[in-house]
Amino acid sequence: MKKISSKAGIIIFYIFDALLLLILLFAFLPFSKKKEGPQKETLSFLKEEDVKQIKSISIKKNDKKIKLFLRGSIWLGKDWNFDAGAAADFIWPADTQSVSNLIEIAAKRQDIFLLSTKNSSWENYQLKKDDAIELSFFADEKEEEPLLSLFFGKRNLLASRIAFRSWEDSNVYECYWAIENYLNLDSNFWADPFLYPQCLTHYSRNQSESLLRHGNLVNLSPAKHLIPDLILSKDFENGSSASFAIYKKDASYVVIPSFKASPVFSDEDVKALQDISYRYSVSSVTLERFKEDLK
Repeated sequence: MKKISSKAGIIIFYIFDALLLLILLFAFLPFSKKKEGPQKETLSFLKEEDVKQIKSISIKKNDKKIKLFLRGSIWLGKDWNFDAGAAADFIWPADTQSVSNLIEIAAKRQDIFLLSTKNSSWENYQLKKDDAIELSFFADEKEEEPLLSLFFGKRNLLASRIAFRSWEDSNVYECYWAIENYLNLDSNFWADPFLYPQCLTHYSRNQSESLLRHGNLVNLSPAKHLIPDLILSKDFENGSSASFAIYKKDASYVVIPSFKASPVFSDEDVKALQDISYRYSVSSVTLERFKEDLK
């Protein structure tokens, strides 16, 4: 039998070692791969041309709904409680800054992450219609066809993101939750927060900040036979005016304002101000500041 030379033996040994290393490498390769995160893309929810068309915004979950709508240049709001059977009768002036912030966030380019392509995952991410908050933008007040409709669900606390899907397909995504602050079904969040609404006075935000009403909207009307405990009125620099019927209720007061538009307002803005029919509560401290401002 022919003997293998020592040189050939060394070569065979190295070849064997190399083959063994390759086998081990391929065996452990699946475990050495870094786990990939969700597929990411960058986009905006609202297209630039859609932003210019927005006339109405709806935020809805189950039996509750907030509707924000533009009449002339004035944003108004109304809230529904379908469980109670009807919409509230009162239309309130919306906080223009909050509305603008929502539209700006929806129109801003941002990272989104694909989580699933199957509608069977909707329940896991709280995106079934009964669980999700539906945010929709419309080009008309009748809300016939949305420019955009999104459903938002489960929060990812570790990544500071929230799951969402569109009304057009079954895909589930996540986005960073800047928009979550505006998925709010409380009319007090959306209503103009000042004693004198900005749509009437045209005051800047800074001018109005000292005139916060510090009270919630109230869904009630005094009995017809009741006479206001106090009536206040004010004329504003832009030619608009307002009067305030004030009724004492327990330890606070209910204010029912009525507005008269400046002669320079457009017909649409005049009509919008006439449609406002809200009321809000104030504390005795706020009422005293209110009276002081009207002196």
